[in-house]
Amino acid sequence: MEITVRYRPARRIQFNNAYAYLRSTNLAPFLPAHKWNSSVEIDAKRAFLHLGAVTVGKRWANPARTNQLGGYTSAVVKITAPVARRYSVFVMVDNLFDRRYEVIPSYPMPGINASAGINLEF
Repeated sequence: MEITVRYRPARRIQFNNAYAYLRSTNLAPFLPAHKWNSSVEIDAKRAFLHLGAVTVGKRWANPARTNQLGGYTSAVVKITAPVARRYSVFVMVDNLFDRRYEVIPSYPMPGINASAGINLEF
């Protein structure tokens, strides 16, 4: 089951929330029973600001279901600025609060990290 709610209190602000729930007697490894995504998007005229977070619940770490991976929350901030009609630049900081977590066993995800790039639409 998945529920998504979007709310636009003003023309340049939008809130997004999505919750997913999986119920199974044989839940596949790495799939959480609970997952929540939340974000706010702000159009600041010359740039777009995205603040988001994802919360993932516990999940099985192997098919035998003998080991679990803990849940985690990760946050991101991204600023995108249009440069031309089909061209924009962005800078993003991921895992904003430097949380330690694993998506699969023994493979830790990066701590706080930043990236920048160019978007080209064609």
